[in-house]
Amino acid sequence: MKDFQDVLGELDGGGMIEKLTHELAAVIKGCQRIESKGELTIKLQVKAEDGLVFITPKVTTKIPTATTRMTAFQATSDGSLMRQQQLPLGAALRDSSLS
Repeated sequence: MKDFQDVLGELDGGGMIEKLTHELAAVIKGCQRIESKGELTIKLQVKAEDGLVFITPKVTTKIPTATTRMTAFQATSDGSLMRQQQLPLGAALRDSSLS
């Protein structure tokens, strides 16, 4: 019986190990960047046909990303955006929910 790591080494024309190495590194970098969990999944689709077995690999990753916060802006009459602290003196916010 062929060892699993040998089978992996032959998948995708011999490029599966290199692909897995790069994908795992990307997940690890993402986890280190924001100190969160990531995931690498290897799925092997196996199909038997005419006495042969065909294996199709699929690699998926979940790389953690930093969350972003909503930012409130005041729109000027010319369509520009300004932050509240950047408004000229005497300018009143029209939407009190932004304060």
